[in-house]
Amino acid sequence: MPHVFPVPVHLLHRLVAQTSAPPVKHLYLYIPFSTNQLIVGTLPFMSINGQQGYTQSHHDDLESLIYSIVYAAHGDLPWTRSSMHSNHEAVLQMKLLTTIEELCEGLPTFFCNFVSHVHSLDFNRKLDYQYLHSILS
Repeated sequence: MPHVFPVPVHLLHRLVAQTSAPPVKHLYLYIPFSTNQLIVGTLPFMSINGQQGYTQSHHDDLESLIYSIVYAAHGDLPWTRSSMHSNHEAVLQMKLLTTIEELCEGLPTFFCNFVSHVHSLDFNRKLDYQYLHSILS
């Protein structure tokens, strides 16, 4: 039986939008930070910012990817292990209270370093993909 790998919906939307647009080199669009954004995505895999209704940036995509990798490695996330997995506020609180060590339990140290770096990024910080790659190499 093939394994189903969950992909957060908003990542698919961005992928489709990026692949259907003409390629533009070195174009960085500035989207201002705001609150009260529509909450879109799959609850267990949403970034904390996305779940709080904040404008999302690249680091939110990485946070969702992290949750997907942890799910693929363990078969669950700390907030999917109980009946609260569909309660928006309970899941948000669990995400906020879960330490990086708890989230990365049993995973390689370099992955924990990657998670730690992604969690340290703020909205306006441009991603250093070479640095992120070096953490995982």
